[in-house]
Amino acid sequence: LRVRPEHFPAGTRRLLEVVVQRLAAVLHRIQQQRYDQARDTERTQLFLVSASIAQELDFELVAERVVLGVTSVTDFADATVEVRHGRVLQRAAAFGNGDPSDAVTSKIALWQEALVDEHRVGELSYRVPLRDALPARPGEQNGSTFSGLVTELLDRDGGVLGYLTLSRPRTGAEPTEQMVQTIELFARQAQIALVNASLYVEAKRQRDIAQALTLVTSAVSQSLETDEILEICCKAAQTHSVGERAAIYLLDEHGQVTLATSYGRDSDVPDSARGPLLVADDPLLTEAVQSPRPVVVGDLAESARYSGSWLARELGLPIQF
Repeated sequence: LRVRPEHFPAGTRRLLEVVVQRLAAVLHRIQQQRYDQARDTERTQLFLVSASIAQELDFELVAERVVLGVTSVTDFADATVEVRHGRVLQRAAAFGNGDPSDAVTSKIALWQEALVDEHRVGELSYRVPLRDALPARPGEQNGSTFSGLVTELLDRDGGVLGYLTLSRPRTGAEPTEQMVQTIELFARQAQIALVNASLYVEAKRQRDIAQALTLVTSAVSQSLETDEILEICCKAAQTHSVGERAAIYLLDEHGQVTLATSYGRDSDVPDSARGPLLVADDPLLTEAVQSPRPVVVGDLAESARYSGSWLARELGLPIQF
């Protein structure tokens, strides 16, 4: 309260002090009411997310509730949830300008490069410049310009499962410590849902593998033809792995390899790949025969040792023996 400095009657200063005290009390009550309303809204949104986790195994439904809730209790107008799939991230939910139907993907390396300790503002959150809800590459934006927060979604071992991204602050101000804590509360809810979904998918995958192995064991116990057993094994290997195609080659006593069966995408192997092939002529076959353990090559295109493998060129990537 500011009063123009003029001559005041006796007692006026004391009167002004009383007015200021009462005004401060009113403002304090208003501020406390707003704080309580904000906390009530936050608790309500967190309860809705928690209820979604308890009732749904579909992570995308929970992710939609997270982005809706976090934008309603923070200063940010846009929010997205990205889920990691190997080396890429797939958008699972978005609120604001983002459109989850666009199936937006990005490389995990882009996010890892953007999130450095100098940008950390919380236990899980980083302050970074964004471009279309993704971390901006160096030079695309001024690195000192605040435009959003990226919060990590971690598994139990600290590995990255995905990210919660918030952008377009309504007031343009940087987030307070309290706001960051609120954002990380929602991020942890998303973490729980994502871990639960991963465990559910993995349990289902293991169950399907067990059923496939039971089928193979049953086929062997019934003394079916070798070709039929190999076909069942090949189909099971392709169906319950990340490979788009599987093939089984048989090795004879002369070191020659012949294709027995293949299954999956483009499973029609060229006649030239049906053999017989000499193990000694192909580095991939040579190591597969000599190694006591399975030989796994993630990306032959990046491996100088296997880039010349004739069998690899015929069958595609990756390959496991």
